[in-house]
Amino acid sequence: MKRIIGIMLIFVSLTVMGQTADDIKPFRIGLKIGAPNVASLEFEYVTPALGNSLAFFANYTGASFNVDQVDTSSNIFEIGSNIYFSKNREGRGMYGSISYQSISSNLSIKDYEAEDGTIYEGDAKTSVSYSGLNVKIGAKLGKKFFFRTEIGYSFGEIPKEIFVEGNFEGEPISETASIESEIDDLPFIFQNGLLIFNLGFGYSF
Repeated sequence: MKRIIGIMLIFVSLTVMGQTADDIKPFRIGLKIGAPNVASLEFEYVTPALGNSLAFFANYTGASFNVDQVDTSSNIFEIGSNIYFSKNREGRGMYGSISYQSISSNLSIKDYEAEDGTIYEGDAKTSVSYSGLNVKIGAKLGKKFFFRTEIGYSFGEIPKEIFVEGNFEGEPISETASIESEIDDLPFIFQNGLLIFNLGFGYSF
């Protein structure tokens, strides 16, 4: 993964030096809202390759929230490329996207219910991680200020178990717990990956 990021950074540096004053504004920064990222900050750079049709992007999400007495802290990172299909050669219009995505979450559970149904009063901790290959199709509308929308799928292995540790009433507990039924109840999540849908807006310069 570090090697891939390094190659992309070298390529972007070389193409930046090849830009002329009359070229399009290739840098875009924006905000995306949707699933699974919730809300993420994104940076995109349109290279001169393929007639200003090949772009590289990265986005990041850091969020904390509480659902049903579970405090969750999540980090989502995505890096990849967009290929624009439009003949205007300005990095606008319809595009296809392929990327790598990594999701990591730390959870703190209040009053944990064990696999045997026993409810322990106290706090338990666990973590969940996911990585996948994202394939998307999208559209970017506008020049200086833009709007974009994307839909696609992330192919990866959804975790079915988690390792839980806690200290309840002075007694430590640790066990491997199944989360398959909980995953099945969540929207946009399937056994072999995640459904992706994003709406975004931003600024080009």
